[in-house]
Amino acid sequence: ATTMTLFFWTQEGDLKASERALFPTLVSLTAKETVKIWDQVSLDIQWQSAASKNVRIVGLGTFAVVRQELHVGGNDCLLVQRPVFQLSNVVRKILNLTYAKSIIPDSTPVVPLDYATIALETTNPLDAVENCLNETVRYLSHSISNGLNIDFVFQNMSILCIKQKKVKMRFYEKFLLSLDAKGNFKEVLINVSLTVLA
Repeated sequence: ATTMTLFFWTQEGDLKASERALFPTLVSLTAKETVKIWDQVSLDIQWQSAASKNVRIVGLGTFAVVRQELHVGGNDCLLVQRPVFQLSNVVRKILNLTYAKSIIPDSTPVVPLDYATIALETTNPLDAVENCLNETVRYLSHSISNGLNIDFVFQNMSILCIKQKKVKMRFYEKFLLSLDAKGNFKEVLINVSLTVLA
C-alpha cells in the first residue's frame, strides 16, 4: 500500500546504512537547515518569475510565467500572466509519471537557481547548498519510486503534488496575484473556477 506523506526531510535514522551514503549532505544538515535552504529556493524562483525569467531546478523541472487568454464567460477574454511548472521529461519518463505538459515559450530566458545568493542568505557553504538541492531531488525521486505519494511545498508559492504517479503543481492564490500587474487574474478568480490554494 502507498503511504501519503508531506515531504519530510531525511535524517540519519530514517535511512538504511546503504541509503545514507547516497544522501550525505541531507543526513548532515538539520531539518531546519534544509527547510531554510528550500525556502530560499522558493524566494529565488519568485524573484526570477517577477522578472519574467524561467527558472530550472536540475533534475526536477522548470518554473515559468506565461501569458494566456482565459475565458471569463460569454465571449469575454482576459489576458493574464500566470505561473506554470514543466516537469523534467527525464524524471517523468524514469519514474513513469503522468503530467499535463505546459508549453513554455522558447523566447523567455531560462536561468539556473542562484546558488550563491541562496548560500549567502542561508549562511551555508555553496557546495552544501548545491548538494542539498541535488540530494533532495534524488531523495524525492527515491521516495516516489518506492510508491510514496508526495506533497512538496515551495514556501508562499506552490505545492508539487504527486499522487499515484500523477503530478500536479498547485499555486497559491497570493503568488498568482503577485505576478499579474494588471489585476486581470483577480477578475478571473472571481469568474472562473480554478484549482488554486488560498
